Amino acid sequence: MDSEQLAAIRDISGAATRLHNAVTPNFPQHILDDLNKVLNNLETYRNLDHSLINVLSDLSENEDHLQCYNDRQYPEIAKNISNSYVIYFKNAGIFKVYSPDELSILQGHLRTRPPLKNTNEIYEVVNKESPQKIIIIIDGLIENELNKIKDYVYAFFKAYNCELDKEKDVISYKNPVTNNLEILVNGIYANNYNDKKQFVEKLLSYIEAEERKKGKISLDLDKINHHKYSDIPGADMIIIPEKRQNISTALSQILQYATTQNYNSPGGITINIHNNGDGVIAIGNDNNVSNSNTENKIATVKNNEIQTFVNYIKSSSPSWYTEGKYISIGLLHKYFGKITKSRMSCSIFSKKCRGVLFEKAISNTIDGKSVRQVILWNIADL
Repeated sequence: MDSEQLAAIRDISGAATRLHNAVTPNFPQHILDDLNKVLNNLETYRNLDHSLINVLSDLSENEDHLQCYNDRQYPEIAKNISNSYVIYFKNAGIFKVYSPDELSILQGHLRTRPPLKNTNEIYEVVNKESPQKIIIIIDGLIENELNKIKDYVYAFFKAYNCELDKEKDVISYKNPVTNNLEILVNGIYANNYNDKKQFVEKLLSYIEAEERKKGKISLDLDKINHHKYSDIPGADMIIIPEKRQNISTALSQILQYATTQNYNSPGGITINIHNNGDGVIAIGNDNNVSNSNTENKIATVKNNEIQTFVNYIKSSSPSWYTEGKYISIGLLHKYFGKITKSRMSCSIFSKKCRGVLFEKAISNTIDGKSVRQVILWNIADL
């Protein structure tokens, strides 16, 4: 936006302010409300970083070709987002939707384009209804307790994913905007925001119990939480890895995003919250979830596990995936279980993968036994 356009906005804003100040109490309330909205919108837009807006628009037109959306469009756009990252450029009031491959292009721009390089307020937007990694927020005032808290986090979640690695999967960093510390647990996934919240509450109960065993509670548990303010209704805002002050072992940046792109961590486990009937919340990996006010179990979306498997195949091209050749459905299901830790039956797996990895299953006789086999599609076609 050039200086003439900004001057025009100031003129319009001034005129709207004068009109607002000139109206009498006899004006209908809806007119006063509309005037207030106009003034607020003008002031918000005038205060945005217009050099950042220009760069994002230029990238959309000439390089990444990804559409720019304003923050108010998120609820509608989120309905059609799948297996992608939503990145919000707060100072521009703009978000874009990136596939994993496109995200690597953004990483290059963050290093080379000054407006992107010089602002910290760039966030990953995570829909509260979607699966997500666990993030624990720690007040920066107790930074000296970070390692102790990390030990507790590791011990607590290790019980649900025995393959969890303390150095690689319990990732700590400092938020440069809030100066809070944040711990991201890579390899453990919550079904949604409410489950994530309850995981952290259970974690705090665990820490308190462990501290009591030692004779006293030395940690200020009120300074450990799951939530921070978000500008976008129905979603969390997590500062992107490139803008964090990493205080853990350096990892591939993409692994540290909160959205559950499981192909980067095929050993990840989704844990669920359910009610045991007496008002006590329990955690399990039973593929069911319900809230604290009901005993009804709601089946989680099994397609997430299939997509995890597909994403792993696409990113890893494993030697056992024989494009255009037969493989027994039983052996394919075995690899699926090993990679996703799923308990899905072979028959359900076969039904859900039809039209995803293969066209149909047929019966062949091998060594005198009838075996169900499929011809695997090319990875490029998945």
